[in-house]
Amino acid sequence: MDNFKTPYLARSIMDFWNRWHISLSSWFREYLFTPLSISFRYWKIFGIVLAVLITFSISGLWHGASWLFILWGGMHGIILLLERGFNMLFHIKPRNKWNLINVFNVFKTFILVSFIWIYFEVRILQKSN
Repeated sequence: MDNFKTPYLARSIMDFWNRWHISLSSWFREYLFTPLSISFRYWKIFGIVLAVLITFSISGLWHGASWLFILWGGMHGIILLLERGFNMLFHIKPRNKWNLINVFNVFKTFILVSFIWIYFEVRILQKSN
């Protein structure tokens, strides 16, 4: 199984996670997000939001027992929810064709992911000292 499919060419955070560490992301989706979203289905949109935030926070915790890792995961979850909400609000559908908007989206996603990596790297550096 390919575990990484050019994640830094992703056009959104959701696309990034579909391309990054595919086996681990699939595990979190199948064994954590899906059961949580089913359990929270009566809360409608709030249940989905909660399931996403819990899943990403636990994925951060999986990387290490530190608030910085949990923050790292939570930031990914929040950005994913904001992107999804923005796309739903403005009826934006992803396009496979490369154009100026998709180039901008790749750049935007790369900048966001790179910024969030700072929290992950800070924790790694703290562990090594």
